[in-house]
Amino acid sequence: MKKLFTLILVSSIPAVIFFSCKHDAVLPEEQVSFSADVLPIIQQGCWHAGCHGDSLNQEFKLTDYDKIMDKGEIEPGKPTSSKLYKVLTLPEGDEDRMPKDRTPLTDRQIKLIYIWIAQGAQNN
Repeated sequence: MKKLFTLILVSSIPAVIFFSCKHDAVLPEEQVSFSADVLPIIQQGCWHAGCHGDSLNQEFKLTDYDKIMDKGEIEPGKPTSSKLYKVLTLPEGDEDRMPKDRTPLTDRQIKLIYIWIAQGAQNN
């Protein structure tokens, strides 16, 4: 009995270590396109008056790939380290959560942004 308990304990340690590590999982089952998937989400959620598509907000304009990569502080392959993903997933009521004063993005939209960043945030 003692040997069986020891065997179960020892064999479960790698699984506990693996699942307790915090890492960004790449989801290869779905290829996400910047132009077809991500840009329309940003246009819908971020391009309203006074925000990131408006000509008044020149500092944080998110109107094309280069600006999004620069101002979104994207870390290709690391969605949870990327500012764009972080501000979309902050708790409700957090003053830094985006989009402000609008309907939050859907879980599906946030997942697509996550996958796009995890897959390298390519201009595809």
